[in-house]
Amino acid sequence: MNKRKPTKIVPTLAVVAMAIAVLATASADARIVVEEQFIYEPVEANIDGQNGGIGFDGPWVSSVSHGRIYWIRSPGLSFSTLPVAGNALSRYGSAGRAQAHRLLSDASRVSLTGDNTTVWFSVLFQAPSAHRYAAFLFGTYKFSTQGSVMLGDGDEDRNPPYTPVDGQGFGFTLTGADGTSDGGGTINALAFNNSSAPTVVAGAFNPGTETSLIVAKINWKPDGAPDELFLFNITDLASEPSEAAAIVSITNLVFNQSAFNTVAMWDTNNAIFDEIRFGHTFADVTGVLDPNLPSVDAGRDVITWSGEPVTLDPNVVIKQGSGWTDLTYAWSAEPSDGVEFSDPDAFAPTVTIAKSTDNPSVVTLTLAVNNEGRTEPPVTDAMTIELYDDSCLAAKAVGSLELDPTDIDGNCNTDFKDFALMDVRWLDDYVLIGPIPE
Repeated sequence: MNKRKPTKIVPTLAVVAMAIAVLATASADARIVVEEQFIYEPVEANIDGQNGGIGFDGPWVSSVSHGRIYWIRSPGLSFSTLPVAGNALSRYGSAGRAQAHRLLSDASRVSLTGDNTTVWFSVLFQAPSAHRYAAFLFGTYKFSTQGSVMLGDGDEDRNPPYTPVDGQGFGFTLTGADGTSDGGGTINALAFNNSSAPTVVAGAFNPGTETSLIVAKINWKPDGAPDELFLFNITDLASEPSEAAAIVSITNLVFNQSAFNTVAMWDTNNAIFDEIRFGHTFADVTGVLDPNLPSVDAGRDVITWSGEPVTLDPNVVIKQGSGWTDLTYAWSAEPSDGVEFSDPDAFAPTVTIAKSTDNPSVVTLTLAVNNEGRTEPPVTDAMTIELYDDSCLAAKAVGSLELDPTDIDGNCNTDFKDFALMDVRWLDDYVLIGPIPE
């Protein structure tokens, strides 16, 4: 939402101008579906129970191995102009194996798992110098912390990133292509395909112990067709990488991704994870503004009164050559009780609101703009309507009413009722007739 704009009273004869201009540049906020920046205190405390970020359903849950916790690490990681804040997530020490995971909200899950859509995620990542097995997963389950025991082979030295039950997921890992050994530090593609054991495809990029921005592009194909995972090491935030530039990919597995509701990490050492983002475009997860998106202004905030029609006055600016040629509009209200749009799918409809018992009551109207046939989320902006019981109270709220000594009853009208009230006290004498003690 834009910052609050100056308020005004909008009369019923408001003039509406649909301004869709063509400019050389345009800007719009990134549309992040899920974000975790680890803005938590105190540092060096267990991550368990922390519940910040956006797009999640519930707090972080982690395991402890040999007394080594997943903790809030300070400082956090940074990269180029990527927006960063807060701290990071890592393990204290390197003994044993441990996991940390968090569930997504239903709204986030639905947004990120539709067939015939593309989703992206990004993670700032720093690998340890040895015992390189760390893994990051978007899927149906957390990681198991007892992979070797679960196999029943008694091999306590194996460190595979297993899941506790058969599941599905896409991600990345430092584990080698055999799914069990130290991969030597390369960023490798990770998948679980109705299995508890991982499918690992080795990549060629080795970041050493330097901070890297790992970005994934997932193409969810129609049901029955192989889905696609592409991993990138981003060195330039200015442009979206081509699929051919991926450091590694998996394109031969078919998923039922509708149940992907978990973000999970697993490690035998102390790799660092930070700035986790999920969205629908490269710009969403890197904080880069998509220059093709239009700018949307829902209009100025309004002060009015209950039942008075208000004609909305938005403004949309499109960029030349952006391909945004067949715009769609959708207005919504929160709260929606008592709100009636003349046409919620029109550019500038009239809205009539019967106010609640609160005085004033405030209703937020959101305009969502998209291009016909576009599957990514719309560009949105919001404005507010502040409602009073009547036009007199609204006039007083906006500060446009001057005090008029002839309006004795304070109803914003000077009429015979005021004259009658004045007549009752006509020629009354209020002077003192003698001293009065203080």
